[in-house]
Amino acid sequence: MIKLFRDLAAMIRCNSEDVIKLKEENKRLKEEVEIFLGLKKMYIERGKWDVSMEGDFVPILADMLYQFFVDQGGVNYVEMRLTPKNPEECGPLALILQRVYGKTPAELKTEYEEENKRLKCELKIS
Repeated sequence: MIKLFRDLAAMIRCNSEDVIKLKEENKRLKEEVEIFLGLKKMYIERGKWDVSMEGDFVPILADMLYQFFVDQGGVNYVEMRLTPKNPEECGPLALILQRVYGKTPAELKTEYEEENKRLKCELKIS
């Protein structure tokens, strides 16, 4: 019985030391990931997700997004449709990757509607 308690105590001590080591390793890895990602700030306001990053990951992410944009045949924007785990709550989602000087689907639609309206007015005048 005493041997059992000694073995159990050794296991607990070993497990406690392992837990401490794992916590320290997790903290170190978290810091490395934060440095690699270079995440400075992130917030969502009025339908826009604003993320500020700096560091080694930024050019890697930019290249990945650029390649996705090109592969999808993007001119102004590309859209990626995603289905969440609970689609019945909000339906599918769309992520839009837009060139800074490109136009969103809504902006293009507004332009076409205005042009359509102008052309209809010209037809009435003629």
